Amino acid sequence: MGVGYLNYKIEETKFSGLILTPEIKFYVRNNAIDGFYLAPYLRYNKYEYEGNDNQDQGSFTAFGGGVAFGRQWIMKKGFVMDLFFGGHYTDGSVKITSGSDPADVTKFEGFKTRVGFSIGFAF
Repeated sequence: MGVGYLNYKIEETKFSGLILTPEIKFYVRNNAIDGFYLAPYLRYNKYEYEGNDNQDQGSFTAFGGGVAFGRQWIMKKGFVMDLFFGGHYTDGSVKITSGSDPADVTKFEGFKTRVGFSIGFAF
């Protein structure tokens, strides 16, 4: 389960929210968590935004999923590195709760790429 939190500011607009990504990894070698894998996943995003001295407020919600291909390495002391890439489809929308309606940004839909690198510790 991947969990992320976004807290970002661009000029006068602040974004904050949650990202949830449950996935399951199928490794090429049975019962191995060190090696190549195929990982179908889902993703849920929910961001709130406010800008222009709190006059513009709204939210962005998206749901999607895809498949990632990757390679995970586990070092001798439990340190883990994971490199992955894949395709992703998402469907999301913007809901304006106050302020002006931004032009051409009320619907987000389509295919995207997913590329990443993660580090951690196996215990």
